Amino acid sequence: GKMSLRSANVDRVEFEIVRCLEWLRTDRSDRKLAAVLVLRELAKCAPTAFYSKTHNVNVQHHAATAAGSSGGGGGLATMAGLGGTNEFLDNILPCLRDPQPIVRVCAADALAECLKILMERQRGSMTA
Repeated sequence: GKMSLRSANVDRVEFEIVRCLEWLRTDRSDRKLAAVLVLRELAKCAPTAFYSKTHNVNVQHHAATAAGSSGGGGGLATMAGLGGTNEFLDNILPCLRDPQPIVRVCAADALAECLKILMERQRGSMTA
């Protein structure tokens, strides 16, 4: 995370984001865990680079869908159905149903960081 704070490391940050997105698609929970932890830290420490992978969504619609979902996961299915425009969301949502509880919790943390970035950017674009 701290390494991403330096502007000279933008290429490395982009590489790590792409690799983590690939790891989210694997069946291995250890790789998924590593990926969500790295993505969470990159979202915190390098929001601009992270935003480049997450800017093609309607955040208010995703947030409303998640908030309005019942315990049965219907909201996740709806959110996943909006896929195709956001690689991070397309890949993080299945991790919220991973058999390993630690992966689910860390995926939720990474998703929360992503949504913070998206909301801040969207709010900034509305006032500008």
